[in-house]
Amino acid sequence: MRIIKKIFKWFFITLGFILVLLMILPYFFSIEQRELPVDYKPYKNSEFHISHNTRIHYQTWKPKTDSVKNHIVLIHGFSGSSFSFRKNIDTLVKNNNLVVCIDMPAFGYSDKSEDANYNDTIRLELIQEVLTKISPKQKWCLIGHSMGASIIGAYACKYPNNTRKLIFIDGPAFDNTKEEPSSLTKLALFPPLKRWAEVIGKRKFVNYNSFDELLSSAYSQQPQQIDILGYLRPFYYKGSASAIFNMAANSGYAKIDKNILAKFPMLLIWGEDDQWIPIVTGEQFKSQNPTISFEKIEKAGHCSMETHANEVNSKIVNFLNN
Repeated sequence: MRIIKKIFKWFFITLGFILVLLMILPYFFSIEQRELPVDYKPYKNSEFHISHNTRIHYQTWKPKTDSVKNHIVLIHGFSGSSFSFRKNIDTLVKNNNLVVCIDMPAFGYSDKSEDANYNDTIRLELIQEVLTKISPKQKWCLIGHSMGASIIGAYACKYPNNTRKLIFIDGPAFDNTKEEPSSLTKLALFPPLKRWAEVIGKRKFVNYNSFDELLSSAYSQQPQQIDILGYLRPFYYKGSASAIFNMAANSGYAKIDKNILAKFPMLLIWGEDDQWIPIVTGEQFKSQNPTISFEKIEKAGHCSMETHANEVNSKIVNFLNN
């Protein structure tokens, strides 16, 4: 019995030592990443909005005519930014639409700092503040890709009076009535975990080859160099990995109600060869929202608005003009 107690004693001492070592070890690795300069404008039409201690990057494109058909806001998916919609904006603007792209906190050129607010209900308020600044009391057509689909669904439920139409691309907006995220999700806020994320992210994932592989999977085809660099560049800045952990730990508060969504004209576009979120998920979303128009894109992966831009643009314009 005495021997068994000694074994258990040394087991727990060793386990405790390993846990302490794992908590301390990531701080011995240097992370050389650039700070995102406050005055840096990645694009000519870059603008910033600061609220809730969070700095949001957005861009606006206005048609040449004063007669604007629709006011459109584009919301990107996980790891994306306004760059994700680079092949869609010109077509939308040429069809006399005003277009706004917003980088969500933790992504693109928006805030990645520890002090930023990553709560997903605050994220909706930030979107609303930007849109109100651009065109007060306007009804918006919202287009969301992947993660952005759930964001625009939550926005429509929170701000129905400011919503006109919804377009979901390769992502659903299933009902969410939870009061808060799970306790397991909140573990992402544990500082050593976030530090490990920065260390591993910087050394293993934030590089050209990793993003080449990532986009090859998302596109279901080989990406070009300009695609890889466009997605990679925002991740060179300090805090990208830990900001994503902060976002994950603060997601799940925003409510989505299919009964509210049913009040709006909706279009669902999905790549038939999507490896990230299989098309069966789109079919399930369609079954729960029978009024939605469902368009499938042949031989397209998860980013159909990039790889099959002409086809997707045509479907979006037809839906908006209908």
